[in-house]
Amino acid sequence: MELILIFLFAATIISPAVAVVQPNAEEIRILSDCLQSYGGITEENSKRLVRFKDWSETYEEIPCFTKCYIKNMFNMFDESVGFNDEQVIKQFGQPLHKACKHRMEPAADSCQQAYNGFHCLVNLEDDPFVIIESMKNVSTEAKTAMKDCLHRFDQYEWERVKDYSKNPVREPIPCFTKCFIDRLQLYSQQTRQWNIPALTAKLGVPAAGANIQHCLKQRRNRNACVSSAATTKAAEQDVDSDTEILRKCLREVGSKDLVGELQKVARYSKWTSEEVPCFTRCLASMKHWFDADESKWNKQQIADDLGADMYNYCRYELDRYNEDSCEFAYTGLRCLKQAELYTLETYKNIVSCASELNVTMKELQKYAAFPTKEVVPCLFQCLAEKMNFYTPTYEWNLDNWVQAFGPMRQDRTASNVCKVSAEQMKTRDKCEWMYEEYNCLERLNYNTDGSYPLESTTLSTVITRKTAASVEDKTKAS
Repeated sequence: MELILIFLFAATIISPAVAVVQPNAEEIRILSDCLQSYGGITEENSKRLVRFKDWSETYEEIPCFTKCYIKNMFNMFDESVGFNDEQVIKQFGQPLHKACKHRMEPAADSCQQAYNGFHCLVNLEDDPFVIIESMKNVSTEAKTAMKDCLHRFDQYEWERVKDYSKNPVREPIPCFTKCFIDRLQLYSQQTRQWNIPALTAKLGVPAAGANIQHCLKQRRNRNACVSSAATTKAAEQDVDSDTEILRKCLREVGSKDLVGELQKVARYSKWTSEEVPCFTRCLASMKHWFDADESKWNKQQIADDLGADMYNYCRYELDRYNEDSCEFAYTGLRCLKQAELYTLETYKNIVSCASELNVTMKELQKYAAFPTKEVVPCLFQCLAEKMNFYTPTYEWNLDNWVQAFGPMRQDRTASNVCKVSAEQMKTRDKCEWMYEEYNCLERLNYNTDGSYPLESTTLSTVITRKTAASVEDKTKAS
């Protein structure tokens, strides 16, 4: 539903410049009554209400206003029983009610309880996870695919999810639809045919009896994601450029059997050592990621081209200097290739856990601050179980940790200081001590010394992809 904060429009009475909707007489009466103890609908009070979403999570700037407003305007709160779940669901929907249920619990007083719950509801109304979860006639599998795909785009684009409801001509997040359509296998690129029964079962479209023939016409020479000839041409040029780099590097390293060497390159991800000597150094140099003369990685360029999450995954591997520039380039680029493969798997599992535990993006983002206590109880345990971070006896599978989060800064034996004792495992809550171990390993092996401006907790790095702009502002890696 649309944002329910009608009281934000009280400002229209004072200043038409900020008008959005003109409140009716009943709304004005309720607003006036609820603000009576604070001077009524003054310009100052109106300005405060306009930025209601920005108020602190725990401090109501106009005490008890929220309780008065939601009680009289929506009949969703009562001092004796608290929130009326039925009315909350009616106004906001089941997913949003579920997401904020923990904020509707009794607090120090009824005013605080009303504020905690309502402030959560209006702040999460545009949360992309909540929007996806609220979609009607969409299967759970499809919602999970959408959430997974969303993590492949920069965070600044996520706010555009709400624009899909307007059915715009241009896609708000280019290629987002193609991503989840591919994951759900609803369209065959080979036959160029839609699987209509699966489309209906998973996305609830098309409606029964709808005439969709004009939608199924094949359009030639169109980019799979964006209907732009210019975009298609640019993509083709990129492919041509990469092909030329491969050929040039193979010639540079003295390869005579180009076909045979290209076959080796095709299975690069399976190499255990560099099968075409010094080929990787040339490739990384041509991409401007590696300085062959200095035997040094250009971290800024990597962050710009591949994203901060890829850089973060390999940042310690890129610092392990090796005089053999060919070997150094090979180990670094191999790590970046692993990051490309494994971070997607980590995204998928985090999305799955977030969906199972009904976690919002705001809650996930709080992990970046190294909270002593876990923001969402048992979120890390869920991830640990999906990614097999522990053996059946709760020893670490460190190979799986490295695969998920990237090479560690310290020698593996140094991590032993983070291990909780067997006695504590027996007496303490499992979710609690698992998160404690994760937090310790984060600080020891991935963060804290301040020399990596891009870094945040590994978990939040996976969750929150940084935009190119933030990389430019925050990254000063040499």
